[in-house]
Amino acid sequence: MVSAVSTQGKLARKSLTQSLEVDQAATSYRFVSPGVRISKPTKKKGTERRRHIISAFIKCVKRHGYFNTTMAEIAAEADIQPGHLTYYFSNKKEILHCCYVSQAAVIVDGLERATNYHGDKKIEYLARFFFTDNRVVNCFTTGFMFEAFGVALNDPEIRVDREAMDEKIRANLVTVLEDLQVGDGGGCSLRDKAEIAYAIIPGLKFTLFFGKQSGLEEGRELFVKTLRALTGRESLDRKSVV
Repeated sequence: MVSAVSTQGKLARKSLTQSLEVDQAATSYRFVSPGVRISKPTKKKGTERRRHIISAFIKCVKRHGYFNTTMAEIAAEADIQPGHLTYYFSNKKEILHCCYVSQAAVIVDGLERATNYHGDKKIEYLARFFFTDNRVVNCFTTGFMFEAFGVALNDPEIRVDREAMDEKIRANLVTVLEDLQVGDGGGCSLRDKAEIAYAIIPGLKFTLFFGKQSGLEEGRELFVKTLRALTGRESLDRKSVV
């Protein structure tokens, strides 16, 4: 059993990592994962309906939690018949899988856009992207994704999605930090620094967002300070003052 799950996990990780692509014409995400049936039309009408269903799913999960959300409730929220819902997604796990993949695409795209900036402007861009400017990232990762992460702890297929998403984001953060690094790095590897930077994003959102909406701005400022410290830029400022 362990071997079967492990093999399935490796295959799913390879599928999610290598076959994720954005269809610019239809503005949709196409992916394949073992055991998940996704073979629906990607024409504009179908894409909009899928997006509408995903939006309804997120609302239901925020309201009732993942395990208490039913396909009937998702269909009602999306204002479609249950039978029509299963034409697009056979179960709620497929919808959650789609959410993970699309969210990974949004974040990876945002990190890749950071190459258009340099130095402190790059840090400021990343802080705005993760905390204040990008509505999809802000709303999606705060609340709903914490619920989804809980599901990933006990579901091997969803856990593969989570691990693949994490790995893609960490790899992009390594590239970003390498460009920002000043000096020898203080004996800490870029991989370790990327792990720290990635860990504080949900940590700051979790502790600040649920207390007050303005907490995201405070989180943005703390994120800037952390990245500057990780890349040696704070010590550079102190030297320039001296």
